[in-house]
Amino acid sequence: MKQLCRISLLLGLLCGWLQPEALAQREYYNWYFGNRAGISFLSGAAAPLPLGAPDLYRDVCSVSDSAGTLQFIAEGNRILNRNFQLMVGGQLGGPVYFGYEVMALPQPGRPGRYYVFTPKHWVDIGLTTNYPPPNLTYFVVDMRRQGGLGEVVARDSLIQLPQGTVTGNQGLAATDIAAVRHANGRDMWLIIKTDQQNYLSFLLNDTGVHPQPVITVNPVGRRLPMVNPGGLIKASSDGRRLACSFFCFLVDARGNFNGVRLPYQEVAEFDNRSGRIASAYIIPDTARYKLAPSRWSGGTGGLEFSPDGSRLYVDTLASREIWQYNLNAGSPAAVAASRVVVARPVAGAKQSGAGNNLQLGPDGRIYHASTLVNRVGRFESPNALGSATRYRDTALVLTTGAITLAGLPRATNDLNLLPVVVAGSGSISVQPACAGTAVQLSSSLSPFVTATAYAWNFGDPASGPLNTASGQAPAHQYQTAGIYTVTLIVTAAGGRQYSTTQTVQVRPRPVVDLGPDVRLCAGETQVLSPGPQPAGSTFRWQNGSTAAELTATTAGIYSVTVTSPSGCAATDELIVTQANCAGSPNVPDFTNLPNIITPNQDAQNECFVLKGLKASDWNIEIYNRWGRQVYRKAGYDNSWNATGQPEGVYYYLLHHAATGQQHKGWMEVSR
Repeated sequence: MKQLCRISLLLGLLCGWLQPEALAQREYYNWYFGNRAGISFLSGAAAPLPLGAPDLYRDVCSVSDSAGTLQFIAEGNRILNRNFQLMVGGQLGGPVYFGYEVMALPQPGRPGRYYVFTPKHWVDIGLTTNYPPPNLTYFVVDMRRQGGLGEVVARDSLIQLPQGTVTGNQGLAATDIAAVRHANGRDMWLIIKTDQQNYLSFLLNDTGVHPQPVITVNPVGRRLPMVNPGGLIKASSDGRRLACSFFCFLVDARGNFNGVRLPYQEVAEFDNRSGRIASAYIIPDTARYKLAPSRWSGGTGGLEFSPDGSRLYVDTLASREIWQYNLNAGSPAAVAASRVVVARPVAGAKQSGAGNNLQLGPDGRIYHASTLVNRVGRFESPNALGSATRYRDTALVLTTGAITLAGLPRATNDLNLLPVVVAGSGSISVQPACAGTAVQLSSSLSPFVTATAYAWNFGDPASGPLNTASGQAPAHQYQTAGIYTVTLIVTAAGGRQYSTTQTVQVRPRPVVDLGPDVRLCAGETQVLSPGPQPAGSTFRWQNGSTAAELTATTAGIYSVTVTSPSGCAATDELIVTQANCAGSPNVPDFTNLPNIITPNQDAQNECFVLKGLKASDWNIEIYNRWGRQVYRKAGYDNSWNATGQPEGVYYYLLHHAATGQQHKGWMEVSR
């Protein structure tokens, strides 16, 4: 008996930070920005989109669903639907000072529901206009409304920022917003920095925004003079680092502003479990360059981390230069010493560099937008150092009529991309794993992760050393049905590990047993059965029959495949032979067949006669001593008398056409 199992399975798992319910892969794959400009990453490579929304501000978010279908475009003062028309309730309005910073992202655990955040700045408490105090304002978009075009269902929800003590600067938000994935892989942190040099981390989860932030008080321990609102803040894709870019006004000995600005960059180590800043430092060299207003319009134009978080890119001097820092260089002084100019974009207009004109894309490259041009630049290898980053000023030409405005769409730190994905065409629910069948797994990485090692544990200790494996796409065979936990640990360059576990239900194969091989006597039959099977099972015999049983009447190989209701299959086979069974009815008796004939025309023993058999039921073949066939006849008639053949020994083969039974013998021809 031979047992076979015929089923293949590709198992889909979720790895890294995200839980299954938070799966979102293409929510930032459509970028709309500038004046009717757009880029799509849906095909894998960046490609220009048809003309989009006109006159978008430098700060914009372009949000799609997990399949990559555009949902809406958000600015600091309005939200447009996918048709580039004002969404119902999308005129946000309200006082916004020093920019229209915005961040839009899906609410964890609430499909079709999105949050749009805008920090509102307050500069002078002496103003007579009744403006609200500094706050983080948010709006809720429900894409199930208005026939799928969306509607702002909750608006002007204010989270008042903690107040400072400096006259005229009572806790205003000094930066835009960084959205960082929580360590639980599901929730998000919304992070801003205030004029008091404090970091505020607001938690967004399936219940909404927690109004009480986690506050890290001035981790640098140094307070430069007035920080102008509109600074940039970015997070690395792994959520472990933050970078802020500011400039401050210098004052003279009398405390008056002298019109000179001092730019500086700050790097912080972020704990995405607690929301706190562990440590921070100002890159020393960035606080040395005193810039007149004509040299620095609006502050830093762009800030971005490399995909692996090891490099920091800073667009300075209204896009005249883009700097790169090696954050792995060591001390702050060593980081400062690592600064190198990696690009001098050929900008269309040397005007304000404020905005978000450096943005990491889903393809793992960093894109750069100049002002009033029909193209975007790109760093092809942003994890590299210096010129090896390969900056191309015209990496992508936009659709005719589209113009950049020195800003690219903002996104979450990981662009909602899974850092590690184990995927296939099947899933546990519709294509179960079956005992005794190899389960093929495969994994792929976000462009933000470079793997150095894969470690699999299949949760099957009984398999001994086969319970563990390495490599990107291993297979494992479970011999016993049950529930197993598969664990994958991916070690990334730099040492960080991403881990996931997933339960796998391995279902039993059918028990198929046709029994031992069968020996039939001539005229006998045998009913073959695979044994009791659960209701809903299907059968397939070797002759195409789908019945639960099959009657064997002739010799041959018989097999059946049984598929259980859960989709697992097993096969068994047996061999049926026929034999001479003495004393059995209808069993041919070959004992009376002659072994000599004498065809000498004496009317005695002239022909080879099948004595004791019905000759017409048998086919006959006769061969000479050299193996050459000399006679053949279907439905023999007892007529062969060796005509034309010499004397000697001849061999014959009898075959019963109905039963398949065969008999071999010999005879002598003597005259």
